[in-house]
Amino acid sequence: MNEGTPFQSLTVIRRALKSAGIRPSARRGQAFLVDRHAMEKLVASAELDGDDLVLEVGTGTGGLTGYLLEHAGGVVSVELDRRLVASAHRMLGRNKRLMLLTGDILRSKHELSPTVTEALLSWWQGGKFARFKLVANLPYAVATPVVRYPASSRLSMRWAPIMRSTGSVTSTPS
Repeated sequence: MNEGTPFQSLTVIRRALKSAGIRPSARRGQAFLVDRHAMEKLVASAELDGDDLVLEVGTGTGGLTGYLLEHAGGVVSVELDRRLVASAHRMLGRNKRLMLLTGDILRSKHELSPTVTEALLSWWQGGKFARFKLVANLPYAVATPVVRYPASSRLSMRWAPIMRSTGSVTSTPS
């Protein structure tokens, strides 16, 4: 990680969640990546560069999002919890290479939200990107439709580094 985006340690994440009045919900699949090595390995395995458009599912407080922005040409990140979106905005600031969407990534159990699909296609069709990659600490509940989406769309996905890490926090921070 370089100095552009500070690593969000467990302490930093707990502080951000507490100040926003957020208690993580396992039901919503909220897990926060706090293992720096796991995050670096996840992003390195994606082999990102400025020609890549990345879909991240579960922005959280923006830790992985910020790191993705350091390596990719553009990031579309989707977060269900409005309070976490506000927290991520505070952490990340404004960035023209980031599209942060608030809402459910899924329309149904088998289909992505039209908002997400339209956002990805609009950036993709702009011709700025050569590759589409899914890089996420993906909640189990959305894994199948999210991974299946590129195969059924006009986007050609090259890599799909996804993790569910033991370095993730899924319980309520104290």
